[in-house]
Amino acid sequence: MNSVVIRQRVKRLLADMKEVTVIGESGKAQEATDAIFKQKPDVVLLDIHLLDGSGIDVLQKLEKNQARAGSDYSDELSLSAVPPKMP
Repeated sequence: MNSVVIRQRVKRLLADMKEVTVIGESGKAQEATDAIFKQKPDVVLLDIHLLDGSGIDVLQKLEKNQARAGSDYSDELSLSAVPPKMP
């Protein structure tokens, strides 16, 4: 299953939650990083595998920016990896 299909499914699931608003999506690390810096969301859901990098790359850029700018958009950034289930 490709990441576009997964993003669409996650977006539909989140749309059913009235307290959640999806403000963006991307399959590219740089595009996601730029959107996060611009929109400053409360929560970010990242895939490890993106077209031009990884979710880990995005988190590292966010952490570097937070260290330079102070607590600009979040008090805490964390990395959590969940291994895929094997068939």
